[in-house]
Amino acid sequence: MRLLHTTNISQHKFSDGDIPKYAILSHRWVENEEISLNDFKEGPLRDKSGWAKIQQSCKFAKSLNHDWIWIDTCCIDKSNSEELSEAIKSMYHWYRNAECCLTYLCDVSKDSDPSRIFKVKGSSKDSEWFRRGWTLQELLAPRQLRFYDMEWNYLGTRSQLVNELQTVTGIDIKYLQGGTTFRNACIATRMSWMANRTTKRKEDMAYSMLGIFNLTMPIVYGEDEREHAFERLQELLLGKHYDDSLFAWRIPHDFIGAQSQSWELDGWRRDEWGMLAPHPCCFAESQHFTVVGEEIGRAGRPGLAVTKDSIDLPQAPLIFKKRVAIPLWTIPGVMLGLVIAALIMRVLVEGESLNDIYPLNCWQRGEDGKLHRVQLYLRPGPGGYRRCRSTELRLDEVPRSIRNMMRYVKPKEVVGIYRTFGVKRLSIIVLQPQPA
Repeated sequence: MRLLHTTNISQHKFSDGDIPKYAILSHRWVENEEISLNDFKEGPLRDKSGWAKIQQSCKFAKSLNHDWIWIDTCCIDKSNSEELSEAIKSMYHWYRNAECCLTYLCDVSKDSDPSRIFKVKGSSKDSEWFRRGWTLQELLAPRQLRFYDMEWNYLGTRSQLVNELQTVTGIDIKYLQGGTTFRNACIATRMSWMANRTTKRKEDMAYSMLGIFNLTMPIVYGEDEREHAFERLQELLLGKHYDDSLFAWRIPHDFIGAQSQSWELDGWRRDEWGMLAPHPCCFAESQHFTVVGEEIGRAGRPGLAVTKDSIDLPQAPLIFKKRVAIPLWTIPGVMLGLVIAALIMRVLVEGESLNDIYPLNCWQRGEDGKLHRVQLYLRPGPGGYRRCRSTELRLDEVPRSIRNMMRYVKPKEVVGIYRTFGVKRLSIIVLQPQPA
């Protein structure tokens, strides 16, 4: 790990066992103005604004009695792919282990109005820092975090500004207290914190969340269109966590419009998708979901329960009624009734029927204070079920008609994989009743 000495701004490299106490900088990069490691070695380009930022970071870290500071722009050799990969995997831990994080908001000017503390100068927009992917873990990981404006005026600590931070980020106050309490939030809630953020490289939308989920995976850029990092991240979560909220997402209508040319896939209807989300933006409305509720078990209660070996899914049984004698003169009326019923059933199958509503072990607290179970719409298709009406989630009670038996699926053997613009569409395929 490379660190800068805060007195003479000299650079030193430390092995893992010898890293001294250090401060760390969180900031938004300004294109063509940052000082890279190569710039630093050759002699800092002092006419760049990035050099003044380094000087001020060292100055304020020193004033807080920190002899060392880590700054990402000049402490990572980005020309070395192995070092860059290791740095990305270690980033969360570096911010977590720092004594203090100095957060520099280059577009904010201190305002006497508390409601404008994070607003861009002369604008109603919030600082760009809150819209970048990497800064999410930089907000949550540090034990102590201090905010500064464009002139390095002190704004306050994370704990002092927790109400304002909740307003800007949508993250509940209880997850902004420092430590790792934010990991108590379900997967969907944590995904929602990233939903409206962006990164320069699309793969970084996934890599910047590794620390949020306490995961590690290979860092690859420019992947083949058949694979991408966000998909791999979800597959890791699927294998590691018993958390149905991974499936509690809906595709925004404008996202479909933006992908209209590549959205269509042979054999799939426009509203059908797989179990994994195509992008973090699909979790934008999942911030109030929870998996703390009445869990659906494996012995007759309904629900799609994820285990390490299977995906359990309910299926309504066939119910046979007693035979009823019908007088001959009523047959024409009965036949007409059957025709009408068939038409109604066709509408239900195309829209919503009891057989294609599948509940998750995931809830949303409604305005009535009650927990409402999150449910998916599934449609029987060739070889299995497909998620349909993917721009929707159902929040309701579980229909009694499916409170019966469970079926199970072995993903490695029977999950159909369909791809479109780099995202797998995973079909749920029911094979056999779950053994007792």
